[in-house]
Amino acid sequence: MDIYDKGSGAKISILDCLRSDERGDLVQVVGLGEKVRHNRLLPLVQLQQVGNPLSLYDATTHIDENGRWIIAGYEKDAV
Repeated sequence: MDIYDKGSGAKISILDCLRSDERGDLVQVVGLGEKVRHNRLLPLVQLQQVGNPLSLYDATTHIDENGRWIIAGYEKDAV
């Protein structure tokens, strides 16, 4: 499953740096895959806060009006 940035529309890849819309935190994509939730196959995006290796968590995704999976709350950062 491909996942895209809502701002630029660019495809998200492992090791991409993303900036939080809410707090401005910088995170890095450390895992991409698929998960099953409520009998549906969904994309899995694992993020880790830059500088904090103990902060691994799963990002939220949703489908946009074009049918693409979009990562919610983050945009690619030009670090």
